[in-house]
Amino acid sequence: VTNVDRTPRNTNMLMWHRQPWLIDHGATLFFHHSPGWHTEPERARSPFPGIKDHVLLRRASPVTDVDDGMAATLTADVIAGVLAMVPDVWLSADPGSPPADDLRSAYQRYLVDRLASPRAFVEEAARVR
Repeated sequence: VTNVDRTPRNTNMLMWHRQPWLIDHGATLFFHHSPGWHTEPERARSPFPGIKDHVLLRRASPVTDVDDGMAATLTADVIAGVLAMVPDVWLSADPGSPPADDLRSAYQRYLVDRLASPRAFVEEAARVR
């Protein structure tokens, strides 16, 4: 999504049986740590400048070659299904946070908007690659 933890400074990757394993996906949704993310829909359409430091970018296939197929598999229904599995207490654990259903809707909107074409983060990855 927008994981900042794949840079030389902090790759959060392990090698096991000569295969890389990506670990610690906590930073994948780092946008939700920014105040106002759920009320400012334009944030979902922003590029991801941090992609330039991704340790696997130079080894990746051209992202434009795989982008449409991957985006097509992550439909609004798939996102809704995943969000339905998130316990309410995980969404509204902080005092004063919006109700879980409101946050679930905000995540749905953000992630679906992020997938809408053209995807600025894909264009950014292609540009810096």
